[in-house]
Amino acid sequence: MYRKALFVLAALLVFVVSSNAQDDPAEKVVGKWTKSIQGRTITFLMTADFKYEVDFTDDTGADVLGTYKLAESKIIFADEGGDYGADTSGEYEFELGEKSITFTEVNDPVNGRRMLVEGEWTRTEAP
Repeated sequence: MYRKALFVLAALLVFVVSSNAQDDPAEKVVGKWTKSIQGRTITFLMTADFKYEVDFTDDTGADVLGTYKLAESKIIFADEGGDYGADTSGEYEFELGEKSITFTEVNDPVNGRRMLVEGEWTRTEAP
């Protein structure tokens, strides 16, 4: 009887831990996202180690490289390189759909990044 209760408790613990990981926004934003702006396709790769890469698919190399921080439904992007990287970070609210993520600007003084990031992105590759 004791072994059975211990097994049930262990199974419940595994379920709770895996459920919490699935609800973690950090896990859900990871992947490759795309959208089109003015006929150009853009990919936005967000990694599990809190890095990102933005690339216009019709040119060579990444256009923006950086890191991101999450706090509940907010994300802060800090560019660190690339031809179009900025010196100032930008803060956005995000909402996750089944296969999409939508960003809404909270505070981003960089007009080019705001025009790029805002709106709905479609997941094209999961982690």
